[in-house]
Amino acid sequence: MAKKKRLFPGIGAKCTILTRFMKPNGGLSKEKDHRSIVVLKEFFYEGHRLCFRFNLDGDDQQKIYHSNARYVRIDSEGGIDDFFFEADKKKRHDGDAIDKAEAIMSKKKEPAIKWKHSRARQLLYQDIMDNKVPLDPKDDLSLSLEDIFSMHAEYAEYDFGLFHGRLKSLRKTICAMNTRSEIDRRAYENYVSSHPVSLYSHGGYIQWQGSAAQKLLEEDIKNELHDLQRTRVPAARVSSKANLKVRFFLMAMHFLKCYPTERQREATFQYCPSWSRRKIWFWINRIAALQSEKIFWPKDNFGNDIWAITVDGVHCWIQEPTHQEFSKDTSYFSHKYNHAGLCYELGISIGSNRLVWMNGPFPAGKSDLKIFNEDGLKAMLIAKKKMCIADGGYAGSDHIHHCSMPNIHDSRPVRRFKARALKRHEKFNGLIKNFHSVDCRFRHSIGKFKSVFEAICVICQYQIETDKPLYHVLVEDVLLEDEVEEWLTSNKVAGRLGCEQD
Repeated sequence: MAKKKRLFPGIGAKCTILTRFMKPNGGLSKEKDHRSIVVLKEFFYEGHRLCFRFNLDGDDQQKIYHSNARYVRIDSEGGIDDFFFEADKKKRHDGDAIDKAEAIMSKKKEPAIKWKHSRARQLLYQDIMDNKVPLDPKDDLSLSLEDIFSMHAEYAEYDFGLFHGRLKSLRKTICAMNTRSEIDRRAYENYVSSHPVSLYSHGGYIQWQGSAAQKLLEEDIKNELHDLQRTRVPAARVSSKANLKVRFFLMAMHFLKCYPTERQREATFQYCPSWSRRKIWFWINRIAALQSEKIFWPKDNFGNDIWAITVDGVHCWIQEPTHQEFSKDTSYFSHKYNHAGLCYELGISIGSNRLVWMNGPFPAGKSDLKIFNEDGLKAMLIAKKKMCIADGGYAGSDHIHHCSMPNIHDSRPVRRFKARALKRHEKFNGLIKNFHSVDCRFRHSIGKFKSVFEAICVICQYQIETDKPLYHVLVEDVLLEDEVEEWLTSNKVAGRLGCEQD
C-alpha cells in the first residue's frame, strides 16, 4: 500500500478534532468520542506547545475556539500560500520530487532471496570497499540515498524504505571488521617477532638422544609422574597391588580405543564382564585424574604473545537422555550428529604442543559462543589479557578484543596464520576421534563420559608431546605478502627440483 500523503496546516485547512479537547467548551457536546470538523484560522504557542485557533465548519457566527495542535487531524489543506510555516511551503512546492521518492519508498514484495545473501548486497559491499559509496556518509554529502539506490538495477528488486537501514548496517559491519582486522594484524606481528620460523617438517622422526621427548620424560621421572604409586595427584594414585597388573591397564586402553561390548571384551581378554568392568573404570578414572598435571595454563602466561590459544568445541554422540515431560530433550541436540550429544570446549596453545584448556561436558544444544561467553574461557582471557583464535561459530561483536575469527579484510599473512592455527586444532580433534569410545554413540552415563573424554585428552597430550607433535603454525609460506610471491616461490622450487632431476 502506498504511503499516505502528508498534509500541512494553514489558513482554511479543514480538520477533525475530538470535541472534548476544544476550548472554550461551553455548549459543546460532552460525549467522549464526539468529533467536530473545524477550519483553521491561525496558530500560536502556549509556552512551548503549538496550538491552533479555528471555528466550526459551517458556523455562520465564526466563533473562535482553540486547542493543542497534537489533537488536530488535518483532512484537507488550504492554499499553499496560506500555510503557517515557510518550510511546509517549500516542501509542497517540491511536491513532484516528494511524490517520486514516495513512489520509490512504497512497500513492495521482495524476492525470495533474502537481502543478506543477495547480489544487491554484494554490489553495495563492493561499492563501499571501492570508495564509490563513502564508508562515512559525512565524507560525501552530495551523494544522496536515491543516487546510491539508482547505481545498480539489482537494488530496485528490494524495498527502498529499508535501504537506508541496510546501508547503515553494512557500513557498521565493515567498520567493525576493519577494527578487528587491525587488532589481529598487531597480534600477528607480535607473534612473528617472538617466534622463529620453523624450517623442518613436523612429521619427521628424530633420534631419541637429546630429543625434546627425552627431556620431557626425564622431567616427568624427576617429578615422579611416571609412577602412579607415588604421583602427587591423589586421585591418580594406584595404592593397591591387585590393580597394578599391566593387563588391566591395557584392557582400559583397549576399551577407550575400540569401545567393545562386554561380550566382545570377554572373548578377547577371557575375564568375567562384571569383574573386568571394575578394573577398566578404575584405570580410566586414574588416567583422567592426571589432567591436573598435563592440561594446565602455563605459568609464564605465554610470554609476550597476544594470540595464546585456538579454541573449538568437540561434539560427541550419546544415548538420548530422559526428559520429565517429552520423549526427547532438545537441549542435548547436536547439529553435527542429528542426535543427542555432549560438547567439550578445548583450547590448544598456538606456540607449543599443549592442550591448556578443557571445559565440559555441556549439552550439545548449547552453542560454542554461549559456552565461551558464560563458562569461564572469556573471563580467563580477559584476566590474562590474551586473545584466542576461533572459527566463525564464535562470531559476536561483544568480544572483539578477546577472540579472533576468519576475516576477509585480513592481509594474506594474517589470513594464512589463522587458517593454519585452526587446521592444527582440528588435527588434535582428529586424534581424539581416533578413539572409538567418543567417535560412536556412547552407551554409558554422562558421568562416565566425562571420565572417558578427559582420559582420552590426557593420552592425546602425551601423544603430541612425544611421537605425534602438531605442526608449526608459523612457516615461510605464511610470511608471503601476496599470492604472486607464493606462485613465484613455488615455481622456483619446482624449477630447482627439475634441475636436480636432470
